[in-house]
Amino acid sequence: MTILLKQGQSLGGAKLTPSKLHVAEISNLIYNTSVQLYKSRKGIMKHYGFTLAETLITLGIIGVIAALTLPSVMSSYKNKTYVAQLQKVYNQFSNAAMQMMLDEDVDNLTDTYLYSNYSYSIDKDTPEADKNNITRSALTDSSGRFLKKYFRITKDCSISPDDCFADTYKSLDKSASATASEAIYEDYEKKYCVSINTGASICMSEMNEDDHYENADMDHGYSKIVIDVNGKAGPNISGRDLFGFQLYSDGTVGSSHTPGGDRSESICTAEGKINDPTYGSGCFEKVIGDGWAMDY
Repeated sequence: MTILLKQGQSLGGAKLTPSKLHVAEISNLIYNTSVQLYKSRKGIMKHYGFTLAETLITLGIIGVIAALTLPSVMSSYKNKTYVAQLQKVYNQFSNAAMQMMLDEDVDNLTDTYLYSNYSYSIDKDTPEADKNNITRSALTDSSGRFLKKYFRITKDCSISPDDCFADTYKSLDKSASATASEAIYEDYEKKYCVSINTGASICMSEMNEDDHYENADMDHGYSKIVIDVNGKAGPNISGRDLFGFQLYSDGTVGSSHTPGGDRSESICTAEGKINDPTYGSGCFEKVIGDGWAMDY
């Protein structure tokens, strides 16, 4: 490769006559020129740099600020992640309930297979093994059937939550803990448990009669639901990733507190209640009330 320069042109201070110069010769000229420019500017550039001490002080200040703010930023990020996962499961239940009523051509879930009193009609003298068999059968035909039809199941844990949920759950103040069964089975009420494709784990009871509506003109009921928004993954804290809510027979999803009940007992708001490790009672309602935010 050659380059033709006209007479009188210069490159790097050298006068050139008309000739064909090889690339290697031009490269040498460019290099020599660059070295000369660097040497001429070196004295100017050195006045614009930082000393080692100044650099270390700046990095130290940045480190202190990061140490003070990073935990808060990370905690806020994690809480937003838990809320997003909770909202996703909430929407799935709302959509599933509406779809079920369309599929069954009914206006109320008490007219579907979700509504059952089998496990509550067991005689107290029935042997424990038989009780479990009856309960498993009833739940499989009601909440288990519902979950399998309207959710993408990745793991079926039947009436035992141990394989779908963490081994233990802590209270918000981390002063108390409970096993998965203790955290999920309120008053030993059995639920059908699964893990779904979003990573959440769900335990759901049969739909039972709601005494708060016993004087209403139409049948009402509710199904109790406990979810861990990220399954066995941490932090496994009631009110952080473990929540409880209810699916009502009209297809709405609401707080685990009964309609019109005393909501001041929420473990997420009431002083002295943050040591309760069971299924985040009231936290679901607070998250929704705060505009899908975890401000506690």
